[in-house]
Amino acid sequence: MTITTRDPIVAQARCITGNAYLGLLDLARQTESLVGLVWREQLKFSPSAQQIAADLKPSLVEERLTDEWPGTRLFGSQAWYRLYRCDEHSLPIFSRVERLDGWLAPDFPEDISYQLPTGECWLISVAHEPLCWLFPEVLGDAKAGELDCLLKAV
Repeated sequence: MTITTRDPIVAQARCITGNAYLGLLDLARQTESLVGLVWREQLKFSPSAQQIAADLKPSLVEERLTDEWPGTRLFGSQAWYRLYRCDEHSLPIFSRVERLDGWLAPDFPEDISYQLPTGECWLISVAHEPLCWLFPEVLGDAKAGELDCLLKAV
């Protein structure tokens, strides 16, 4: 994963709901992005979060036990960071959450992020701080324009 050094757009994640959230997911699908989700070891997850993990298993690309992922570094604990393809199988599963800041334990894994297949992150969120950082230039001009249109609707 690569986090660009360019200036991000910082947004209130709680404002990215409905069509704007679904638009982000579709943009992730169009760009063949990978979607990152986090299961922190010190948290207890509900059956709905466990079901998300099971349902997403066919789209799993990578998983690792770590103390850091886009937007977060833990001290003294670890989490499972899992990357999934954003494709026709996983898109309806990601759509079960209706807003960007809805990815919050115990009902869901946390800290959703999007990255291109090259590893460059274009969206980073931190669940306990309802903020997200967007890096439109990572997407190239055409897709950055689509992202800009989605954000203007928020």
